[in-house]
Amino acid sequence: MDAKPPVLASGPLFGRQALPKQSASVTQMGMHFSTEHLIEGIDCPTFERLFFAEDLNVAICQALRMQRELLSRDEHDGLLNRQVRIRPQRELPGPIQKVLGGQRVEYTETMRHRVGSRRGDWVIVPSVFADRVSAGGSVEFAPHPRGV
Repeated sequence: MDAKPPVLASGPLFGRQALPKQSASVTQMGMHFSTEHLIEGIDCPTFERLFFAEDLNVAICQALRMQRELLSRDEHDGLLNRQVRIRPQRELPGPIQKVLGGQRVEYTETMRHRVGSRRGDWVIVPSVFADRVSAGGSVEFAPHPRGV
C-alpha cells in the first residue's frame, strides 16, 4: 500500500487542505482506505439519482437508528452541494459518555458532486474532538457489467 500524507479533504472540488499544524510533541496519524460495493441491476445515472435522493437517505438512517437532518442542498449549474447532520439514536457506554462530558455524538457531512460526473467529494466534521479528528474522501460510481 502506498503511504500518502494525511489530509482533511482532497479532490477536484475541495482542493487539498493540509492538517492543522501541531506542536512537535503531537504525533499525527493518518489512515487511508477504500471500499467497493457492487450494486447489481442498475445503471450509473439511476444509481446517482438514488444515492442523492433525500427520502431514501432518511429511510436508511431510520433503519440504522440515526436521525438525519438536511441542513442545506443547492444544485446550481450541475454542481450539487449538500450538507447533512447525522445523530445516532443510541446511548453510548458510560465510560465514553463520561469522557465526552455528556455531549451527544453527531457529525456534519458536506458533499460536493458534479451531476453526471459519477464522483463526489465529502468532508465530515464531528461534534466532539473536531480539532483532533478529520475525515474526508470521495465516492465514485463506476459502471460494471452487472450494475454499478
